[in-house]
Amino acid sequence: SMATDWLWRHGLERPFFLFAHTYHVHSPHTSRGAYAGRFRPPASDTDAQAFLRALYEEEVRLADDAVRDLMGELELLGVANDTLVIITSDHGEEFGEHGGRAHGPQLYDEVMRVPLIVRLPGTVVAGRRVPEPVSLVDLRPTILELVGLPPDEESDGVSLVPLLTGEAVAARPRVVFSEAVTRFRGGDGGEVDVHAAAAGTHKCIRSMNQVACFDLASDPDEQNALPEDAVPSLRQALRSFHEGEAGAAEVAGTTIDPVVAERLRALGYVDADAVPSSVPSSAGDAASPEATTRAVR
Repeated sequence: SMATDWLWRHGLERPFFLFAHTYHVHSPHTSRGAYAGRFRPPASDTDAQAFLRALYEEEVRLADDAVRDLMGELELLGVANDTLVIITSDHGEEFGEHGGRAHGPQLYDEVMRVPLIVRLPGTVVAGRRVPEPVSLVDLRPTILELVGLPPDEESDGVSLVPLLTGEAVAARPRVVFSEAVTRFRGGDGGEVDVHAAAAGTHKCIRSMNQVACFDLASDPDEQNALPEDAVPSLRQALRSFHEGEAGAAEVAGTTIDPVVAERLRALGYVDADAVPSSVPSSAGDAASPEATTRAVR
């Protein structure tokens, strides 16, 4: 409703920018009003993961309907066909596929693979599905190009416009890197020891100095690691990325406000022992977006 109210106040201005962020699809998972029980497993199913997944599906449906309603408001305002709409997420959710729950420090696809839906009639090809792996760092250069602004030369990402419009792209797969921050320590910054590299249908994950590679075409659930001599070029790319990030981490430190750290811990981004003992169990008001951005950067 806050996003809808904002649209009716500013949706006819040119240009306008709206960032609507929801925590509806997020642990801890809870039943969602009119959606309660819609995806509930049979009473005979006592699997806790199945129950949590059902709650998660309720949250996803709620978010889906919220997006539908927001798109309806754009239609009512008469600006739907002139507005660039992007729907995405910062992470997925694990339900025991690799022994964990929620979204801890791991980089398997149940956590890494998220929606990325782009709508801009007349420019983005409707219904087009892109199989190539891309990254959230690609959003900034993509948005800048789609709205006709000059590129940001310091961006780590690349514009996805050629993929969205159906233009020819390079045949060689691009390597997309990921990392997981395992914990925050007061003044020491984030300790990063989980990295991943993906190209085409292959993906390699480095965790605790161990590397496992998978063929997502034949093993989408990442259960059967490839032989150690498979995909050597991707392994080398991951090794170089890991060494570069490790070197940067040695000289970079981030001081995190205790309230921000507690808020991040409650959302599952910070280990419990990273929060100073003087911080109460409930942080009260949410930390400001600016402070949270500084903490997770």
